[in-house]
Amino acid sequence: MNLNGEVIEFSAYKQLGQGAINGKDVVGNVVWYAKDHNDLYDFGKYDSTLSSLKQMGNTNTVKAREEGKETDWNTFMNANVVYDLTDTDALKVGESAPVYTFYWDKTAQAAVVYKDHNDDNNDVKIVECAFVVDDTVKYGEFKVDGAKYWYPVETETGDAIKYTLKDLDDAFNAAKYHITDKAGKTELIANDAKFAFAANGEYRTVKHTDAVVGTITAVTGTLSADGKTLTVPYGTEIATTLINAPGADVKVDGSKLVLTYTSATCDCTTVVEINVVVTAAVYSVTLEQSYNATDAETELTVQLSTDAQFDVDNGGKIIVYKSSTSDGAGAVYWDSSIGGGEITTKTSGYYYAVAFNSANEVIGQSAHLFVPNDGTIG
Repeated sequence: MNLNGEVIEFSAYKQLGQGAINGKDVVGNVVWYAKDHNDLYDFGKYDSTLSSLKQMGNTNTVKAREEGKETDWNTFMNANVVYDLTDTDALKVGESAPVYTFYWDKTAQAAVVYKDHNDDNNDVKIVECAFVVDDTVKYGEFKVDGAKYWYPVETETGDAIKYTLKDLDDAFNAAKYHITDKAGKTELIANDAKFAFAANGEYRTVKHTDAVVGTITAVTGTLSADGKTLTVPYGTEIATTLINAPGADVKVDGSKLVLTYTSATCDCTTVVEINVVVTAAVYSVTLEQSYNATDAETELTVQLSTDAQFDVDNGGKIIVYKSSTSDGAGAVYWDSSIGGGEITTKTSGYYYAVAFNSANEVIGQSAHLFVPNDGTIG
């Protein structure tokens, strides 16, 4: 429609190229356009701004306050140039939009259009007209870092209206910020995240930076290449002193070390967890042989240290392997958990015994023992 309130044409426009205005950008803005003989359009944003409107008592004067930073009720106009666009379905081409009727219990949100003027008093905005686009919102003033902002903060049904910091002020770039209110609640605003600013609320912003995770080294044991596992000797108590982690708050959580790093600019933290693996005990295991001439066989006996015997007796086991070489891996020859009984052989070869605890961890291994099985001792 034109600035006299007459409906000219209903269309959706998109202009390509520099300074393009797409459908999303047009929302909340007044757009001028010119159509040439080929029905092509050249158009851009008119000098207008979203504002809240309020009728001054029973007079014909309306005052407006622009949405944005550090604004005030300093724009005035006649009520008869405030047009109602809250129901565009009722508008018809060639007719004029109705003049908006102000209600005491509603806040009108309008696009206020300003006149072009070339006088020396350019700090004074002269109003051409205003188009009311929504009267179902409630405005509120709130402070961010001490600056005043004026925006719709909720709908007439009480639902909060949320904004990104960049929605409020282009000074906030695409970086991440924290917003903290007086109650100490902190919320991260990142990219397109939105926050519900309350009327009369006071907030401060803190720019977010990630916590820096420093170099972690093992004081006891061996730290894996990915830094996720610390292997320590049997009997080592899990404690914060097992590692050196400058800048981290280290705590023990069961079999883990939990490292918490705090950002230098905000309260954000980065948590690193290290699994602590305590190796199984290594105890003395020996394998002995004696020859039974009557049966022409060799009897093998496994000797365990006291600690190894304890672990075997409490859910562990012994396996004797037979190998063809003096230091190679062998096949299972005898397993105490499967039948048990005496260990005898009539076959020569290299034998060795391995002791396991209840977790099936190796707790000791004997040397390879050569058994000739010919009446001599290898």
